[in-house]
Amino acid sequence: MFTLVAVSMISSVSAVSKKDAILGFTRGCFNPNPDYGYFGTSDNTTAKMATLESTYAALNVIRILGGTQDRTSEISQFLGSLSNATQGGFRNVIDAAGSEAVVSTFKALHIRQTLNINTSKSELNEHAEFLLDSQNENGGFGSSPSTNSSPDIFNTYYALKALSITGNLTKVNMTLVHNFTMSCREAGNVFAGTWNSTDVSIVATYFAIRLFKDYLTSENDLDGTANDVRAFIASHQDSSGGFVDPAMGTSPLLSSTYYAAAICRDFAGDIPGGDDDKVITWILSRQGYDGGFIEGSSPLATSSMPATDLAVSAIYRIRPTLSDLTADTAWTLSQIAGIVAAVVLIIAIVVLIFAAYIVKRRNRI
Repeated sequence: MFTLVAVSMISSVSAVSKKDAILGFTRGCFNPNPDYGYFGTSDNTTAKMATLESTYAALNVIRILGGTQDRTSEISQFLGSLSNATQGGFRNVIDAAGSEAVVSTFKALHIRQTLNINTSKSELNEHAEFLLDSQNENGGFGSSPSTNSSPDIFNTYYALKALSITGNLTKVNMTLVHNFTMSCREAGNVFAGTWNSTDVSIVATYFAIRLFKDYLTSENDLDGTANDVRAFIASHQDSSGGFVDPAMGTSPLLSSTYYAAAICRDFAGDIPGGDDDKVITWILSRQGYDGGFIEGSSPLATSSMPATDLAVSAIYRIRPTLSDLTADTAWTLSQIAGIVAAVVLIIAIVVLIFAAYIVKRRNRI
């Protein structure tokens, strides 16, 4: 009897794979009513707020893992509430007036494009004007027209991506974009995020490389630089397997690890050291008990949808089969061990009770 119970309990627990846990976390982040979209976390804190960032991350996780996406109408409504259809641009959260941003505009337009959600030509033109007005005189793009004096590599790339979706990419002077991108280049053929910074960055280097490969295709500025970039990436791999972005602190992060892996796959060859398993093992160590992934090492850090997207995307870039996600979660194995221990303890107690009963009965005889 006890054996059957133990086998049944263990079988039930062992069905939780890493992939299932991730999809479960993602489903738990959906905001069912009234605003829709996805929260950044699946817990029940009152501070939760559905954001475009988390919604974009959730949809990307679902796409990579092959999960079911049946929220198109709700997502469409959510995006509509974030759009400034008269002045252009999208916000990250509802009711954040004046907070339209280039990155949010790209993510919203990309979601609409991916889910085949219609955007009128007039609205697309408004968004295009918002994006074009975010370009600085030196060719780089800021986060919005109101901050166009602070262009950076990241907003420049996302602005071009969004303008491509709207069909207005030809309105951009690519010579100026090229000049700005080159102004961010530092010694060793790696990049800082802005023209006036010397803080080289894994993330900035990734976006610079993508700018050259996607939009500055006639340029040859990357010729002969792959070895330098690879050496830069290798020099910032932590002993744990994760990667440290020198512009973001001294600890490995899911974000820097994703972009390091993406640079290697897109431009600089294999992961440094050729040890894909070590990198993936570190990424999986960041998975929380709720199935999501945790960015950072703070005791207060919790699983988040953006961090989960980075983790899943990094594993996908390193090993597209996603075979590492078919294994049981670490806490599943712990639960199995706990159940086995509990069952053994119960059996031991029953045996002791039965033995005491037999002894007592014999003494009476």
